[in-house]
Amino acid sequence: MFKPSFRIFFAAIALSLAGAASAQWQWVDDSGRKVYSDTPPPAHIPQNRILRAPGKGTGNSLKPAATTAAPASDSTPTEDSDLKAKVDAADNAQQQEQAKKQEAIDKKNAEIDRKNAEIERQNRATLCNSARIRLDQLTSGKRLSTVDQKGNVGFMNDAQREAERKRAQEDIRKNC
Repeated sequence: MFKPSFRIFFAAIALSLAGAASAQWQWVDDSGRKVYSDTPPPAHIPQNRILRAPGKGTGNSLKPAATTAAPASDSTPTEDSDLKAKVDAADNAQQQEQAKKQEAIDKKNAEIDRKNAEIERQNRATLCNSARIRLDQLTSGKRLSTVDQKGNVGFMNDAQREAERKRAQEDIRKNC
């Protein structure tokens, strides 16, 4: 069908395309994107980010191409300062987030303390009121009945009345 010259021609083209296709570099750039190229990656790309190189298994060098615009030593301080700026920005963001969390915790604690103080004030007011009522009952001169542990009803004598009066006065002094 085909003449032998056409077969040789197609074979030569197929072999040349296969060689060109295998001479592809693949690496991850600074922004995290995969880059495919027939030229080596720039010099500042570290070796661990080069994913594929032509003839990787045949002993070809995996050295990235040197950039002609600036030597590697000049780009390192800029990259270091950029990296340091990014790290500082991340630290600042983390510190601001931590400060916001601490501020929220402090607000909640202050609210809890305020509510506890209000409850304590209400309890003291109730105890004060109860102690005043009890003192009024004890100083009225009327006979007061008591219930003992067995449930028997009895009346207070003067010594019991005086002890209860002192206790009521002490409660008033503490809570009012």
